[in-house]
Amino acid sequence: MGTDSVDRELLDSALDRGYFETPPRVSVRELGEEFDLSEAEVRRRLSRTLATMLKERCEGDPDTGLLEDPATWAV
Repeated sequence: MGTDSVDRELLDSALDRGYFETPPRVSVRELGEEFDLSEAEVRRRLSRTLATMLKERCEGDPDTGLLEDPATWAV
């Protein structure tokens, strides 16, 4: 994947701690404190990581150019 390990850890923490829930169970500030990042940097990294993952999912494997079967996508 085109993201670094800190970005992946940040995304995993955001998911695990409920950042994407409505209402969120963890704030951008709290995630920033956990990773020693500003709120703006947390938002930027989460946005970039999600965009990279979605782009890879929609365009297929960048190494082979093959598209994944949408039926195999986890929901």
